[in-house]
Amino acid sequence: MKKLVAVLLTAAMILGCAGCTSEETTKKKKKTKKTTEKTEETDAPTEDPTDDTTDEPTDTTDEPTDTTSDTVPVVDTSDSTSDTSKAPSAPSELIISNDLISLGALTNGYCLTYGALDPTGELVLPGNLPVSLYFYWESLTTSNGGTVLNDELEALYEQIRDSSEEHYEQYLKEFTDAIDRGESPMTYSLYEENQVYRADSQIFSFRLHALTNGDYESNDSSFYVNVDPDTLNDITIDDVITDLDAFEDYLESYLNEIGETYHLNDYIDMLDDGEDCFGLVYDGLMFDNIKVPVVGHEELFNMSYFGSTPENYSLFLDEKGELVWDFDGDGKLDELKCDFDYSAGELYITVNGQKYTITNAEAPNINYMEDIAFNSPCVVMFTEGRCYLVVSLNESDAIVGLYFFDMTDGTPKYVMDRYGILENVLDPNYFSIAEDVDLLGGMNMDRYYQLKGDGTLIPQTAFVYGFSHPLLTYTSITGDEFNWDNGNMIGSYTIPAGSVVQIIAYGPNNGALVLKVLSRDTSDVHYVNLETDKENMIAGVSVGDIFESQLYIGG
Repeated sequence: MKKLVAVLLTAAMILGCAGCTSEETTKKKKKTKKTTEKTEETDAPTEDPTDDTTDEPTDTTDEPTDTTSDTVPVVDTSDSTSDTSKAPSAPSELIISNDLISLGALTNGYCLTYGALDPTGELVLPGNLPVSLYFYWESLTTSNGGTVLNDELEALYEQIRDSSEEHYEQYLKEFTDAIDRGESPMTYSLYEENQVYRADSQIFSFRLHALTNGDYESNDSSFYVNVDPDTLNDITIDDVITDLDAFEDYLESYLNEIGETYHLNDYIDMLDDGEDCFGLVYDGLMFDNIKVPVVGHEELFNMSYFGSTPENYSLFLDEKGELVWDFDGDGKLDELKCDFDYSAGELYITVNGQKYTITNAEAPNINYMEDIAFNSPCVVMFTEGRCYLVVSLNESDAIVGLYFFDMTDGTPKYVMDRYGILENVLDPNYFSIAEDVDLLGGMNMDRYYQLKGDGTLIPQTAFVYGFSHPLLTYTSITGDEFNWDNGNMIGSYTIPAGSVVQIIAYGPNNGALVLKVLSRDTSDVHYVNLETDKENMIAGVSVGDIFESQLYIGG
């Protein structure tokens, strides 16, 4: 657990470096053992960070759910409350069993933000989008991981929360002081998220990704934690990899094969230094969002860390669109591969050498798709004793079609399709889909679903949720103010023209829209529920009159 302490302390320090320039930011020393060329990549969030909120699954009401202020709780997805199994040895091949217990990973999202038009006119953004401060971060806990683990996580994430709030207040004062002086304000954003790879009775594995951007600095860092949830002992590189030199050769070969070598030297350096640079999934290692499979290279790994799963779980296809696993439960490994032919408008799913062609006749509108999606994963989900393949296809760079196939007998059978981006797919009982809201200019907002054994998707929240960037109102609108903590109605509230607001929730069923009215004083905010026609009117006013074209640029 010492590794966890170091990771989160380091992550919290990222905020403390915000006064440094990018040149002053400390860099990790690089080794030269490998000579593969690396190009620099600067990542920036291209979509609004979103999360979801509800404590009781429901799709029958669109009333605002009970949450804490600026907090987006994620529902408990645990299967049980006890842990009895640990793999005691290192078998030489992948042996699949479903004897682990889900820990029920829970994520809370927080957002502090403010914006204004640049008084000098020098920073006029498209659509009159205001310049802004934007702080988004998450905390992580479990519903079933035990008191010791959760206490440790709570204490450590509290440091990130406190540091985020402290620095936001500091930057907000500088931002608003510049506005008051008639000067261009600084811009700054923090985006910190957790990606959970495993949360079961054998392994708790996650990646913490922190991205800062703005006038102060730019910094993109990832930290990995792999621990035994019972003992809280770190699971180290030496525990997982039995032949480091041979594994590094395999890693280099694999990344070259898929054309993803830009961080190869970084990975090799950290592996050589004994630093965690990967997460653990059921069938491989995750380097950022790239899965390196263990099948075919079992001699390089302690295979006791792979193959054991809870009853319900998900697996990622790798960058080549491939997955080796037992889909039909006959005890034999199956080989799955997905390809898409744009010219023919056909999806090809190959299982154990048998190629199945999916055309528009079997899967509606598949001929409009362009390729396997780069911004949404392809996954296999095991739920309620059945196996489903979800193929993500790009219709365009921003639009993803999700195609569901029943794979229980080892052959793909089309079930349904829908638009959206898959996120948080650890547990098929509770995973999110980022959905376009046409009323809001196509803004992506998250809604959580359960995939049932019969292939149906059951919404777990009545609202979709997200944190838009700050928006300015160009006319007044009136709705119902309510208490975000308990949902109690306060009374009618008019949002004046010129207010800075943030979109945080939308009800697809009844069109209810929730705006947070922002303030320089973070304790003086208002939550307002507004009626819409789901198309182009909010509280009886045209969306274009309220936000001009801001939604299409920065919403």
